[in-house]
Amino acid sequence: MRTSNVFIGMTPMLSTLEMDAVVIGLIVCCAVIYIMWLFVRHRVLVSRRGAFLCGLRVMGGSKPGGWMIGTARYVDGTFEWYRVIDPRPGPTIVLKRGGLCMVEHHAPNTDSSLALAANAYEIVTLETGHKGKSSVCQIAVEPGVVMGLMSWLEAAPPGGVEYATVGHLV
Repeated sequence: MRTSNVFIGMTPMLSTLEMDAVVIGLIVCCAVIYIMWLFVRHRVLVSRRGAFLCGLRVMGGSKPGGWMIGTARYVDGTFEWYRVIDPRPGPTIVLKRGGLCMVEHHAPNTDSSLALAANAYEIVTLETGHKGKSSVCQIAVEPGVVMGLMSWLEAAPPGGVEYATVGHLV
């Protein structure tokens, strides 16, 4: 096998074979750093108070979207959902409590093609208050989380979340 050397002036640079090894090494290092970042991000999210595992899919249009696995939590007047493979530190989806309405909750059926143990979670359908495709979404959570979600939705201040943030409450 013949390798060629590239010269800058009189100084030889790396051969093409060595350059390929360097590029592959950099790609592997970047992949390892990315996976480590996702792991650390997930650990930090799960360790936060009130965080729970949650599958989510958008129901807009004639065919529902695919399930996405993530972590969710309630923060003040918002429902924050973080996708597992999203590298951003912030939430992927934020739903305001004032616009959320629980339509139904039920055990998974054959239409809910989420590959988890059927008796380990429930599917909750939410109206988001947004217009268009993202007006209805579903989340898959443990049964205990459903009760927490119902309590959180019902515990909104009188007049809605905006009422409390405008300064009407002393």
